[in-house]
Amino acid sequence: MVALSNKYSLKKTGFELEDEGIKYRHRYYRFDDVVEIKAVRHTLEKKFVGLGSDFQFSIAIAIYTKSGEELRVTEKQTLLSDTNINIVQIIENQFTIVSEKTRLNRLNKYVEQVENAGYYEYSGWNFYPQQQLIKNVKRDKSYNIDSVVLSRKPLYIEVKMRNTGVGLEMFKNLGAKIEAIDTLTDTDVFFILLDHFFNIKL
Repeated sequence: MVALSNKYSLKKTGFELEDEGIKYRHRYYRFDDVVEIKAVRHTLEKKFVGLGSDFQFSIAIAIYTKSGEELRVTEKQTLLSDTNINIVQIIENQFTIVSEKTRLNRLNKYVEQVENAGYYEYSGWNFYPQQQLIKNVKRDKSYNIDSVVLSRKPLYIEVKMRNTGVGLEMFKNLGAKIEAIDTLTDTDVFFILLDHFFNIKL
């Protein structure tokens, strides 16, 4: 369902970057206060018979602070307006800067978890560097990192067992749920951690 208007638009939120932080709804947040970031981008193609195609671009970003606040900015189609590719690019560029400015701070959050608990939590999974294990917390299912193949998709990592038999592959193709790790949150940091702790480059 298309919303009537966009209350998280660039204009309504006043989202803007300064040297040391972010302005959002007349408040100021330091880059040091950012603990998590997330972004979703979509491209919708509309085809018209005999007239070719038209594209709608959208983006939604979310920035989370130490105090638990969420700074959300979106550019999307509404009943009153189409998306503006220029605004999408502005939000995209600013998100890239936020990502760079906060990367070390966000990375340290996961490293501290390893130092304190022996594992770090990400997207409903626990990652154990010492044991080289990953665990789907909800399913209470653990995998030795050498026993799986991780395949990178646009919004997630697919976790597949190595040397799966023909029967298991057929079962999966008939509708069995894909084992996956959602990578929308702290995407850049997730792949750095995977490389550093598990020597996996995706």
